[in-house]
Order: sequence, then C-alpha cells, then structure tokens
Amino acid sequence: MNITIDRLSCRGSVMNQNFEHIIQPFEDKIFRLSRRILQREEEAEDVRQEVLLKLWKRREELHTYRSIEAFAMTMTRNMSLDIIRKRSKMSDSELMEDERIENSDPHSLMVREDRKLMVHRAIDELPLKQRMIIQLRDIEEYSFEEISDSIDMDLNSIRVNLHRARKGIRDKIWNYEHQERY
Repeated sequence: MNITIDRLSCRGSVMNQNFEHIIQPFEDKIFRLSRRILQREEEAEDVRQEVLLKLWKRREELHTYRSIEAFAMTMTRNMSLDIIRKRSKMSDSELMEDERIENSDPHSLMVREDRKLMVHRAIDELPLKQRMIIQLRDIEEYSFEEISDSIDMDLNSIRVNLHRARKGIRDKIWNYEHQERY
C-alpha cells in the first residue's frame, strides 16, 4: 500500500515539474500580451492567473496541442478581449469609479508614468490588431506562423498589419521628436 502511495505522489510531483517546465518559459509572455491588450496591469495579472489555471486543468491533454504556447496565447487574447467587451458594457459612472481607484494607488501612478515612454505610447495608440501583432512579433519574437496560430489570421494580413503598425510607430516618434525641437 505504501509503495502505491509513494508512486502516486512521485508521479504527481513529476507531472507538476513537467507542467512548470512547459509553462514557465512563456508565462511572462502571457502577462505582457494581456497587458498590451488591456493596458491595465491588474487585469493582465488576473488574465495570466486564469490562463495558468485553465492550462493546469487541461494538463493531461496539453500534449495533444501542436503548440502549447500558441494555445496559451490564444486563450490570453480571448480572455483579454472578453474583458474589453465587458468594460464597454459598463456604465460611465462605473468607469469613472475604476479610474478614481486606479489613480489613488501610488503603484498605478508610477506604472502610468513608465508607460509614457515614447515607444510604448506609440504602440498603445495603435489599433488592437496592430498592437497584438507588434507585441507578438517584435517584443515576444514569435514567428509569423506562431502569430497566425495564436490570433487566427492569415500570414499576409499579419505582414500588412505589422508593416502598418511599424510605420505608425515611426511616424508618431518622428512627430514627437520634431515637436520637442520647435
């Protein structure tokens, strides 16, 4: 009886280690993608935790996915977009209350100041698809095929959106730099 219990606990331990080994390399990418989409750290952290929990619940079937990372990024994108949809349904008073709470937190103030960096501001002003693509391609360094799997978009559309995003960032930075001088 003890041998069986020991084998089961060892098996569980190995499974936990395998799960951590598989998930840990892209756990921060989940957070960064969600933060880029949502533009709020607290919500992005919630999304990361939810994605990790769902992956843990599906740990037995993860081997069936061609790319676990692409699957996780798709989950991240979908959960983040769901939050945006819920936000848009909130009343104006609820939105103002969220802003007031966020503004009163010193950590949020510091994060907001950091976000004012020129490049991040330019990225944040991009349309949602372009933000996701620039995040995945230029920051997370995904291949075009991995991006296609993650956001369910054809390769040509990804390239066009990436080109437009990069051009938009260049234009905004150029305008910002030239406004500073004059």
